[in-house]
Amino acid sequence: MAQTDDKLASLISSRICHDLISPIGAVTNGLELMELAGLPMSPEVELVNQSAQSAAARIKYYRLAFGDFGRIDATHPVRGTEIVQILKGIFISGRLDVHWHVTDDHSRAETKAALLALMCAEVALGTGGRIDVTLQDNIWTVDAKGPKLMLEGQPWDVLRGDVPEVEIAPAAVQFAVLPDVLRQLGRTLSITSSGDVLSLRF
Repeated sequence: MAQTDDKLASLISSRICHDLISPIGAVTNGLELMELAGLPMSPEVELVNQSAQSAAARIKYYRLAFGDFGRIDATHPVRGTEIVQILKGIFISGRLDVHWHVTDDHSRAETKAALLALMCAEVALGTGGRIDVTLQDNIWTVDAKGPKLMLEGQPWDVLRGDVPEVEIAPAAVQFAVLPDVLRQLGRTLSITSSGDVLSLRF
């Protein structure tokens, strides 16, 4: 059966994430066994442990954001607590303070869109800041607040629909994927900014 380029890209993403999560999980499990055995956790080993946990969290994130969910899995619920744990593993330290306030379970398709929007908001906070993800009256909102919002350039033009389809850098692929996901959901993206606050709603 023929597949579209977007479908193939999603399938490839799912396959890569699926194959990588096992060996990285083995590293974290091995380190946990070392700790349980009473072996000393040196700063070097602790660094490896933190890096492995962060990598595992990112792979889970990317699988949800870029992977293929199929017709059946599109409505399959994703636990809000699972997303909180994934984000904690990624942003436990660094320039961004990320809060996922959606504690209920929601479809994988909607969660995918919210995670992609979060990735777009992350780009806007080049010097750091805070991101809050909320859901009220069936409207998802991703608010980003930081001292210097970066909202110019081709990725944002693509997200706003101001330019036709163009080549986009790998680091900004979420800007190209999000509009397509929202079209599948039958939702429209609203982008507003005022001062040091950016809001993405759909």
